[in-house]
Amino acid sequence: MLRAWMKNNKSKKWSVGLKFVQFQKNSSHHRIIGRSPYKALFGCEPKVGLTTSNLPQEVLKKLTAEEDLEEIYNQYEEEIQEQINVKRYCGICKIESTEDFCDLCKTNQKIEEEREAAHIGQNKAAKRMLQIIIPTFNINDCITIPVPKVDRGPLDPARIIAVIVEKKNELYRVGTEHGLIKGWLSSGNMQRTTSHFISANQVDKQNELTLRETVKIISGGQGFLSCTCKRACQTKRCACFKSSIKCNSRCHNSLNCLNK
Repeated sequence: MLRAWMKNNKSKKWSVGLKFVQFQKNSSHHRIIGRSPYKALFGCEPKVGLTTSNLPQEVLKKLTAEEDLEEIYNQYEEEIQEQINVKRYCGICKIESTEDFCDLCKTNQKIEEEREAAHIGQNKAAKRMLQIIIPTFNINDCITIPVPKVDRGPLDPARIIAVIVEKKNELYRVGTEHGLIKGWLSSGNMQRTTSHFISANQVDKQNELTLRETVKIISGGQGFLSCTCKRACQTKRCACFKSSIKCNSRCHNSLNCLNK
């Protein structure tokens, strides 16, 4: 905004344009609070030009020439003088006023109303943000959950497809067609799928597996299993040889390995 002001006014004095840019920001409509920051703080829009006068807005809109302004001022002064002669008292602070409520009390009421409305807008925005950051799911929703690196091999999937089978206190029990995954999961790392790949009825609820076991069944790989042998990996001291699987890239760097 400051760059645009300097370009439009053909000026290099950025310090002069600061007050104009700041005023524009404070008087612009804010999407979250539903009003300008100035109105949220002071209860009214900023007054510039003739709006700083005591003339009503509907009167100012009808003005077309300077003579009209002088005529309106004369009429307005006569009306004010008539109102002063009639004694009234403010309904809130009880001081003498020309109306039922004095200007100070009316301003305070407007400020409270605008701030309350701005606060409501901020709460709504915060709730929308929480729904995006911490999504909620329902039973039978198809999701994907991440698999930690320690629970999967190099060729195993980084995420697996599952379905919500139970919900309790914002925690979820999920399962795949191979069985339920042990434990309750939060929605922080879950992502909703674009298609419905599996339903809760397809989950084998009699079988309960860890996430590591589930990934191993789905991919058919060796998962996290690896060895740190320094020899040929031909004895059962080698974890890979003992499990009848080949050594992989996560295993040792030994050139003598014969289990490849």
